[in-house]
Amino acid sequence: MSDFLPTTGRGPTRHFHPQTREVFRRVQTLYAAGSNTKQVIAVLRREFPATIVTVAIPESNERAHEHKDVATVQSALVTLMEQQTAVQTHLGHMQERFVQEFRETETRLGERDRQLTHTIRLIIEQKPDSRVNMGPTRDSLTAYCLP
Repeated sequence: MSDFLPTTGRGPTRHFHPQTREVFRRVQTLYAAGSNTKQVIAVLRREFPATIVTVAIPESNERAHEHKDVATVQSALVTLMEQQTAVQTHLGHMQERFVQEFRETETRLGERDRQLTHTIRLIIEQKPDSRVNMGPTRDSLTAYCLP
């Protein structure tokens, strides 16, 4: 007989819709007339549709949407928090790499500066009459190429 009684909820919190009063009255009348359960069900199937569409109470429907919306927002927040953590981790790795490369560059530049300073000192310290071998000069190339 529950096929003919539209309800919301389950167990002790079940609520019957106002349309079920007519079904209850008919069941009471049939039992009072001496009908058995099989006969009552047969009459109910003829007089009432077996597939009753239950109408959602707007508050419950809104609450369902609110719960769905809350769940969607919560899921989105969890996803965003996971992405934020991943981005922070990636930024940390990038910062470590930058610091390491910066230190290596400073070391290379310091070594280059020391070598340049040493070379400049050698050039300055040389006697005026001794020349640094800078490779062939224009005069020596001209003398070599001409017969």
